[in-house]
Amino acid sequence: MEKAWWQAEAASAVASAITRCRLGNGKRRGAGSRGDIWLLFTGPDRIGKKKMASVLAEQICGTSPIMICLGRRRDDEESDINFRGKTALDRIAEAVRRNPFSVIMLEDIDEADMLVRGNIKRAIERGRFTDSHGREVGLGNAIFVVTGDWSTTNPEALRDGHFVDEKKLASIAGGRWQLGLIVREKSAKRRAHWLHDEDRSLKPRKEIGSGLSLDLNLAASYAEDDKTDGSHNSSDLTIDHEDELGHANRHFSIASVPHELVSNVDDSIQFKPVESAFVRCEIKKTIAVKFSMAVDENLPIEVEDDVLDKILGGLWHDRTSLEEWIENVLTPSFDQLKTQLPTGDRSTSVVRLVVESDFGNRGKSTGNADWLPSSILV
Repeated sequence: MEKAWWQAEAASAVASAITRCRLGNGKRRGAGSRGDIWLLFTGPDRIGKKKMASVLAEQICGTSPIMICLGRRRDDEESDINFRGKTALDRIAEAVRRNPFSVIMLEDIDEADMLVRGNIKRAIERGRFTDSHGREVGLGNAIFVVTGDWSTTNPEALRDGHFVDEKKLASIAGGRWQLGLIVREKSAKRRAHWLHDEDRSLKPRKEIGSGLSLDLNLAASYAEDDKTDGSHNSSDLTIDHEDELGHANRHFSIASVPHELVSNVDDSIQFKPVESAFVRCEIKKTIAVKFSMAVDENLPIEVEDDVLDKILGGLWHDRTSLEEWIENVLTPSFDQLKTQLPTGDRSTSVVRLVVESDFGNRGKSTGNADWLPSSILV
């Protein structure tokens, strides 16, 4: 199941929104009872939104979400062969007809034309969707995840690596590469700048090993106390709004989300830009904990800066989670390394996870069907 552990606050908001709607505390649209749910995901993290929708679909209906792009086509967009040659309106109607209990993700509504946006607005209000031929279809119990950006990020924050740059990550993690474990004598080594940035304060996070979880049962206990009609986040999105992100609030803002969307959806959830230092530190920390458990708590492991960037890029675009990749790929290599280590005093030794330059036919393939290597050289 796909994970987006770097968006924990958004995950909590999604779980609460779904639970409130199922308890009958969503927006009151039209007459009678409605089974459809509409969520609006705003902010710049495209990958995080996709992964969140995937987790939601997996937990709600045990399958992948139906992805329909309303804007310009991107390189990472997967195309459903059954939808080829059809308009966005027809793809939405067909998706509902196929499965009125599915999770349908409508990407980039901020790039959609007026006709598409108008039809979606009417569908939210009426509970019925009209295709390009004027045929109507009821929305059933489908969950619609509508996404848009509407954010502005200071270019300097991307250039200096403050926030994750998705295009840069794709370039770093693309192509063919391999990781290896080597044992060396300890030596003084300067820590990466993003590990000791005194200008930044990273909040301690809970163990991320379990990955992202939309705990709908836990959310229900809080939702009983929330009897307000509609979104608890929406008011912050109806006007130009600069999110309080500590150091990041000087670099990022959400501006002018259309009122007709915010006022009609069941909830609006903001996805913040992802701070590079945080996700890198979490990856390094998780690897270190697993290594300590599998090999030797007194033997340190160092992860090279370029390795962290490649792993981050792979996780960003791959379908696997950090925990799954560590468990299925890294941990077996740790077990293998343990059998090869000499007995006795290891206090002067250190294990390093590095990018290997000579790996023969092993490692990550040239194509990007899998963004992370499936084995580690020892």
